[in-house]
Amino acid sequence: MTRRLFYILIIITSFNLKGFSQDDTWTKSNITDEMTLNPEQNKNWRMGQNKYSAKPKNAWELGVHFGHFFIDGDVDRTIPGGYGLGLHLRKAIHYVFSLRGDFFYGVAKGIDPQSWSHQNLGGGLVEGLYDKYSNLPSGWHPSHRTQYGYLSMQAVINIGNLLFHKERNKWNWYTALGVGLSSHKASLDLYDASGNAYDVSGITGDFDTKAGRKDIVNQIKDIYDGKYETEGYKKKVYSE
Repeated sequence: MTRRLFYILIIITSFNLKGFSQDDTWTKSNITDEMTLNPEQNKNWRMGQNKYSAKPKNAWELGVHFGHFFIDGDVDRTIPGGYGLGLHLRKAIHYVFSLRGDFFYGVAKGIDPQSWSHQNLGGGLVEGLYDKYSNLPSGWHPSHRTQYGYLSMQAVINIGNLLFHKERNKWNWYTALGVGLSSHKASLDLYDASGNAYDVSGITGDFDTKAGRKDIVNQIKDIYDGKYETEGYKKKVYSE
């Protein structure tokens, strides 16, 4: 469970290629002469005396992205149950080259309609924090909340501007190469308010159907207190 649940938690390097298309409608540019590297050329372009507009000055770009964040692992994701929010700051260094810093933070939740049993009962709950479930045949329905964040720095190349400079590009391609760091914290709703294992022996339903799984999850929510009081088990770090 732990390995698959946190498979996205890595030191990341990324390479991506993006393409953007626009329709054939041409509207007047909002860039003024003073916003370009050659105001005189841009002025002549506006007056029809030059075929091309001047190149714009290097600029800053601030972006915001957000949406639903979830982990597709051993434990069923909760929908809706997670969110992600990110910011990026981009600085143009050259007409075709820029640097972009990216930050992301997200919280994902999940509840498993299938119970997991202790190793004494033939199950896979082997770490010490599950010992209170060693004598409960009904087991434990995993319920987690995972906080995840990353920082990255990317070099972005505008291929469209690299290949040509023309009145407009119907297609514009970007490529980026970067490196980043990520971190996470996983918490489990493992015990009740008194620190005791949950008794889920009264839960009924067929987890082999969508409706059955939904019903089981609702029963779990009625029993669990929704407090993620236990830190998830961490693997030991390699010494060499």
